[in-house]
Amino acid sequence: MTKQVRQFYQYLFIVAIIGWQLQSYIMRLPLDGILGTSYLLNYMMAAGAFATLLKLKNKHVDKLGFVSLGGTLIKFVIFFLVFDPLFKEDGETTRSEFAIFFIPYVCATILETVFLVRILNKQTD
Repeated sequence: MTKQVRQFYQYLFIVAIIGWQLQSYIMRLPLDGILGTSYLLNYMMAAGAFATLLKLKNKHVDKLGFVSLGGTLIKFVIFFLVFDPLFKEDGETTRSEFAIFFIPYVCATILETVFLVRILNKQTD
C-alpha cells in the first residue's frame, strides 16, 4: 500500500469521526441510529469506490471518470434503497433528514476526489 493510499484511509477515518461528532452536535442527534448508519455507509462506500479506482488506474486510466460517476450513482441508489424509505415514513423528507445523508456523502466524495486527483497527477509526472 502506498503512502497516499494509507493517507486516504487515515483522512477518511478522521473526517468521518469529526464530521459525525460535529453533525451530531449541531443537529442535536444521537451518535447512534440513522446518523451513525449514514456515516458508516457513506465512508465504507467511499473506501470501496477508491479501492476500485486504484485497481483500475493502471489498465483503464481513460475510463476512471466514468467509474467514479458509477460509484456516485451507486451511492445514490443506496440512499434511495436504505435511507429514503426511512425518511418518508412520515410522508416527506425534511431538510434535516436529507442532510443526514448528504453531508457525509459530500465530505467523503470530496476527499475521494482530491486523493484520486493527487494519485493521477503523480502518475502523469
